[in-house]
Amino acid sequence: MPLVAGARIGAYEIIASLGAGGMGEVYRACDARLQRDVAIKILPEAFASDPDRLARFEREAQVLAALNHPHIAQIYGIEEGPAEAGHYVRALVMELVDGETLADRMARGPIALDETLRIARQLVDALDAAHQKGIIHRDLKPANIRITRDGVVKVLDFGLAKLSGPPDGARHVHDVGPGVGRSAPSMSPTITSPAYATGVGALMGTAAYMAPEQARGQVVDKRADTWAFGVIVYEMLTGAPLFAAATVADTLAAVISRAVDMRRVPPRVQRMLSACLERDPRERLRDIADVWRLLDDEARPAPPDRTRTMLLVAIGAVVVTAVGAVAGILWARSMARQSTASSVSRYEIALPANTALNLADRPAVAISPDGSTLAFVVLSGGTNRLFIRKRDEAEPQLVPGSEGATHPVFSPDGRALAFFTETSLKQYVDGAVTSVANITAVNAMRGLTWVDDRSLIYPAGNADGLVRVSIDGGEAKPISTVDRGRGERTHRWPYAVPGGKVVLFTVGMQDSPDDYADAEIDALTLSTGTRVRLLKAASMPVYVPTGHLLFARGGSLYAVRFDPDTLAVHEPAQLVQQGVAGDPTTGAAHYSVAADGTLAYASSETSSTDRRLVWADRRGNLEQLPLPAGAYGDPQLSPDGSRLALTLETGSARDVWLYTFATRTFTRFTFGGRNWTPAWSADGSTIFYVAIDGGIRSTLLRKRADGSADAQRLAELDGEAYLQSVADQTAVFGFRDPSGDRTKSGRFETVAVDLRAPQTTTLLVARSIVGGVVSPGGRYLAYGSDESGRPELYVTDLPGLRGRWQVTTAGGEEPHWSVRGDELFYRYNGQLMAVRVDIGGAFQASPPVLLFKGVYNLRPVTMLSFSVDPKDDRFLMIRPAQEGANVGQLRIVLNWFQELARVPSR
Repeated sequence: MPLVAGARIGAYEIIASLGAGGMGEVYRACDARLQRDVAIKILPEAFASDPDRLARFEREAQVLAALNHPHIAQIYGIEEGPAEAGHYVRALVMELVDGETLADRMARGPIALDETLRIARQLVDALDAAHQKGIIHRDLKPANIRITRDGVVKVLDFGLAKLSGPPDGARHVHDVGPGVGRSAPSMSPTITSPAYATGVGALMGTAAYMAPEQARGQVVDKRADTWAFGVIVYEMLTGAPLFAAATVADTLAAVISRAVDMRRVPPRVQRMLSACLERDPRERLRDIADVWRLLDDEARPAPPDRTRTMLLVAIGAVVVTAVGAVAGILWARSMARQSTASSVSRYEIALPANTALNLADRPAVAISPDGSTLAFVVLSGGTNRLFIRKRDEAEPQLVPGSEGATHPVFSPDGRALAFFTETSLKQYVDGAVTSVANITAVNAMRGLTWVDDRSLIYPAGNADGLVRVSIDGGEAKPISTVDRGRGERTHRWPYAVPGGKVVLFTVGMQDSPDDYADAEIDALTLSTGTRVRLLKAASMPVYVPTGHLLFARGGSLYAVRFDPDTLAVHEPAQLVQQGVAGDPTTGAAHYSVAADGTLAYASSETSSTDRRLVWADRRGNLEQLPLPAGAYGDPQLSPDGSRLALTLETGSARDVWLYTFATRTFTRFTFGGRNWTPAWSADGSTIFYVAIDGGIRSTLLRKRADGSADAQRLAELDGEAYLQSVADQTAVFGFRDPSGDRTKSGRFETVAVDLRAPQTTTLLVARSIVGGVVSPGGRYLAYGSDESGRPELYVTDLPGLRGRWQVTTAGGEEPHWSVRGDELFYRYNGQLMAVRVDIGGAFQASPPVLLFKGVYNLRPVTMLSFSVDPKDDRFLMIRPAQEGANVGQLRIVLNWFQELARVPSR
């Protein structure tokens, strides 16, 4: 039974039907909580009792949750329950992609080559991202591709997607009616019919876009998507179906045997399409990302000495691969060679022993303007450390005093290297590290750039505008203001165009506070304060002297022509480098470009947001929980230690999940939105948590731990709040008011809310790091503060705040009480420390004792990375999904500017 406008499914109100979407009906709906339009795909009632349909429905949700890419429509959550229309529904809540389908666009006739290639490049980017996750679409067709009004391509309908492996078994028969042309059965919705199955497997997909092996019901892999891609590109260029016929059987026969006339497509793409449309999958292009090599080879005129050049490049590649030491020599001599050679050279830089690149949160790579010096951040024993490597040196050198370093950037003259720690802004110059202008940079700074050799720009906080400061001292001065009225949440990742007149930066939006797939890039003229919007679906801008603006999107770098004088951008954007590691939750990308054409970047096969959950005893012995890697955060053990509450990010949503140790069950507790920092009631019957709306409004909610009732709203705070603990009738938050002083670097306060009168907020600590935790019994509050110039831990009385005691003198963060309140645990510089506390009389703390090293702060905003087991002497911790040398590779590309030569000026 179709839903009508006004019907409700949970918090979603149906606006209008959008038609069929794969095996479900799709509606436009309004999310009442976040005030945004979404797409809802509903499984029809007729299929609700079909195990196969339910399995496919759930698989689509799981696949979409595993993919976070600007060219793949995102999933926000799952809703199920009674609708106001009177029947029970199951629905996927997804990103609403306005615009037309590629099928609609193709119905108007052939598409010009330039536009076809622009669409194709985005398709390749999406498919490559899916394939890298082991996901095959299996039903790629024009109807499953939508183009937004801004020209952004989105791939939809992963209902038939699967992980690489054997094909599924026989499926339900789908009725395909009569017709020809674009409405022919061969062009109809997905076919999943055993009537066309062979003895090997079932026919699945849309006939006109099936690969031959798919049409025969054989095992398929990612090369089936490559075939479909080739068919789609061919049809875009010719304006006519390649294999469609009057019946499904005739179409399948054409797919298997009909010759493809390449004379109908431009010569520039013939080689590429031939490689995609090889009927034998063993001869077909294996990796979709390789299509551009074929295209570029056809498009680029061969110079007279092409054969000799290719031979030299091949020989050089063999030498670099065989002898790692050559990389250092290659880099050392590259400046001289660049004036006489034209080849692009690539190699990797070896990391120091027992370290790994830190690919979470903030950029980890920087190269000096002249390309002579490389700086990078690694994790060593759970602590960030900064290394530099000069072009004429074989080994990287540790920067002394760089513990906790992040986001290094070179000054325009290359003499100084600025970087953040968790508490301050520092610079490394002439072999020494010094603080810059006594600036306190608390709570996960998001960007840093030199305007000239004497001043820097950075965001005042992770949800603030930009400020400028002189390295010689003085107050930081605001230069940009976040426009909350138009949905902005944050200005971050600034980049000063050489000359110091214009600053480029990323604008994060309120409706996706931790997903930068839809972020925008602005240009700010410093002399006038004028802002110009340059790009959408982009982050981490960098300008290079070839006249290009580079930016990150979905794990790749793109380039557009850019005039820094007129601030004119000449699209379309072109893909210029794939496989660049980044953090989609912050918008960071790990790359840096020198003026001499050298590209340095981090490449990783593992998502920087993937974590694992482990038990650690007091000696640091680890035992992993039987859960897959994921974007986990904010772990909180229940008072009896039987369950774990934590957050898990999937796509653009962050939800609270519960894990029960006895049964090993992992269940979702909240559904959609941005939910953070769960905390248990004393009896374990209730969970409190915070829902954050764009970082400018925080709502405290309470929900029964067994999920038997809806969440109850308790209080709202107009600012950024993170729940730290709940004791008796008091909830303690780390709180930052975004309307406050933006030059104070995102400073937090510790505040309390009385749950009996939740409209009342009481200030506990005026200057703190995120928040504080209440001791068992509610007598003391432990919190962190940077008032001494670095983070230290303090304890104060509750509720009167009559006394205050400093617990640490060598640094400390993230305090946790033992279950008896006689011990405080905390971390600092990758170490887990313990302090004995006298709870019998007046407060007294013993000197800190080191328990073990290798503790990670992977949630720098909430500062929650571990929880204390109330039953045993151990800790539940979040650690990187992979640790060691294989987490990421540090790569150098010489003469990389030649890759930009193919980007058209208009």
